[in-house]
Amino acid sequence: MADAAIDGIGIAFVPGHLVRDALHDGHLERVLTDWCPALPGL
Repeated sequence: MADAAIDGIGIAFVPGHLVRDALHDGHLERVLTDWCPALPGL
């Protein structure tokens, strides 16, 4: 799912560590953050 989002296919709800680099590089951006609370662990 993360690769599909990076490739521009759509949005994905995935653990942050899977997309950390893509978010930092600007390949992805966070959306719907109000509905995605940060939780400890996986």
